[in-house]
Amino acid sequence: EQALAKGENVVVANTFVRRWEMKAYKTLAQQFNADLEIIVCNGKYQNIHGVSDAVIAKMRARWQD
Repeated sequence: EQALAKGENVVVANTFVRRWEMKAYKTLAQQFNADLEIIVCNGKYQNIHGVSDAVIAKMRARWQD
């Protein structure tokens, strides 16, 4: 929020599967009149955090565009 207030660019790297999970970020972008770009990564990528295949499958099942 502080960086946005200064007019700086901000990148958030997070995993969102439901639209509501991004609400706070959308609100901040609106508050500071910042452009918001949502990048959806489709494909198979290396799992560097050790998240189990079962958890990833549950996340995929809950996915909202």
